[in-house]
Amino acid sequence: MQKSRMKQLIVIIMILLLQCSFIIYWGIKKEGLGCDELYSYELANDTSGTPFLYERIDYLNIWHDAAYFKENITVQPGNRFSFYHVVDNQIQDVHPPLYYLLLNSVCSLFPNSYSKWLGLGINIILLLISQWILYRVATMLMPDDKYMQVILLAFYGFSFGIVNLVMYIRMYMLVSVWVLVLYYFILKIMKMALDTGQDSRKMEKIAWYHVGVFVTITCGMLTHYYFVIAAFFLSGFYVLFLIYTKKWKLVGVYVVSAFGAMVNSVAIFPEMLMHIFGGYRGTENIDNLKNANLLQNVKVFLKILNEQLFGKLLIPLLAVIVVCRVYIHVKRLALQESRKSLFFRVGLGIGVLSVICYFVLVSKISIMPQWRFFSPIYPILMIALIGGGEYLFGKVLSQKKTCIIMAIICGCILGAGWYGNVAEGLWEGSAHAEEVIKSHSEAKTLYISKNDFKVVDWDNLLAQMNAVYITDTDDIAYNAQIINEYGQEDVMFVLVEYEYNDKEIIQNLLDNTEYDKAQMVYKRYATLYLLER
Repeated sequence: MQKSRMKQLIVIIMILLLQCSFIIYWGIKKEGLGCDELYSYELANDTSGTPFLYERIDYLNIWHDAAYFKENITVQPGNRFSFYHVVDNQIQDVHPPLYYLLLNSVCSLFPNSYSKWLGLGINIILLLISQWILYRVATMLMPDDKYMQVILLAFYGFSFGIVNLVMYIRMYMLVSVWVLVLYYFILKIMKMALDTGQDSRKMEKIAWYHVGVFVTITCGMLTHYYFVIAAFFLSGFYVLFLIYTKKWKLVGVYVVSAFGAMVNSVAIFPEMLMHIFGGYRGTENIDNLKNANLLQNVKVFLKILNEQLFGKLLIPLLAVIVVCRVYIHVKRLALQESRKSLFFRVGLGIGVLSVICYFVLVSKISIMPQWRFFSPIYPILMIALIGGGEYLFGKVLSQKKTCIIMAIICGCILGAGWYGNVAEGLWEGSAHAEEVIKSHSEAKTLYISKNDFKVVDWDNLLAQMNAVYITDTDDIAYNAQIINEYGQEDVMFVLVEYEYNDKEIIQNLLDNTEYDKAQMVYKRYATLYLLER
C-alpha cells in the first residue's frame, strides 16, 4: 500500500510540474493586462488617496511624466506593506480587501517594479494549493480509487477554463480556493461525525475543523462577495443533512461558526454592507434579481461554462449520462455491490446541489455574461463531474474499466476545449506597442480621453512614456495647438479613445500640424498612433 501511494505521489508531482510549465508558457505569451487586472495593481499599490486617476484634480489638461502612472500601479520604496491605503482604496471600490492585501504584500517585495509575474505567481501558487485540497477531498470521497484521484487533478489543472482562471490576475482564483476549503471542512466534519460517534479525541478534532470553517468563511467574505452565495448553499444543504440525521450539537456548532464568521468579516470590513446593498454593483445585482430574464441568462451562462470547462461537449456528456442511467434501469442489470458509502453520496450530493443553486442564482443576478462569476464553483463542479461519472459507471463496470472510461471522457473534453483555442487575456499586440514606445523614448504623447476608467487599460504603457498630456476634448484647434507647442521631436504619440472618431482626428491633426505621417501602433479601447515628420 505504501509503495502504491508513493508511485501515485510521483505521478501527481509530475502532473503538477507539467501544469505549472503549461501555465508559465501561457504566462510568457501574455503580453498585456486587461482593465480589471490593472485595477488589481492600482488598488493594491496606489497610496495617493485617490487610486482612480480620472478622479484626480490634476488629471486633465496638464502634462504628466511616467512616474505619475507608474506610481499608480507599483509599490514605492517608502510605502511597502502600506495596508491602510489598500483598505482605503477598497472602501472607494466595490470589492473587499483581502486579495489586494495579498497582492500588495507580494509587490512590496519588489518596490517600484511592475510585472505580470507578481500576479501570475500568486495564482500559480493558489493553483497548487487548490490541487492539494482537491486531492484531500478526492481521498475522502474516493479513498480506494487512486487512479480517479489522479484523473481529477490532471483534468482540473489542464482544463481550458482553469488555465484562463489562473491567467486572470484578479481575486477569482483566491475565492475559488476558499469555496473549496469550505467544502473540504464540511466533508471532513461530516465524515468524522459519521465514522466516530462520540469519541472524545476525534470530537476535539471536529471542534478544530469548525475553527477552520470560521476562518474560511471570514477570509472568503473578505475576498469576494459572491463567496457568500456559495457558502450559503454549501452550509445550507450540510445543515439540512445534520437536521435530518438529528445531529443537533453539530448543527449548533456549525451555525455559530458560520454566523460568527459573517459577523467577524463585517466587523473587520464594515463597508462591505454598503458595497453589497448600496454600492453600484450591489444595486445592479439586486435589480437583476428582480428584473432579469432567468431562462435567457441561464442559456447564456450555460454556453459560457460549456466552452470554458466542457470543451463544448456538455450536451453529449449529459446525453451519455442519461442513456447510461436509463440502460441500467430498463435492463435491470445485476448491479455490482455499490462501493460508495452514505458519506460519498451525501457529500457529493451537497456539492452538486450547491453548484446547481449557485449557478441559477448567479445567472439571475450577474451584471454581465462573463465566466469569472462562476469560477468560485469550478473546483466543486470538477469534483461533481469526476465523482458522479465514477459513481454511475462504477455501478456496472469494474474499477479499472470505470477509470479508463473517465480518462477517455476527460481527455476528449480537454482536447475539445483547447482545439483551435489559446488562453484568454493574452492581449496580443501589447508587446509590440511597448517596443515602439521604448524605441521613441523622447516622444511626448497627447491622450484624447473621455475622462473615465478606460485610462486604466493603458496605465502600464503610459508608465513607459516620456510625457503625457491628457485632454477630454476632440477640438482640432486646441489639440493642434498642444502638438505645435510641445511636439518638438520628430515623432509624437497620439492616443484616442474609441468614443471618438480616431481616423478623422488623426487626419485633422496631420492637416494642422507639422507632422505629415501617422502609423497605427496598437488598438485596445483606444488607438495609439505614432505621428512622424
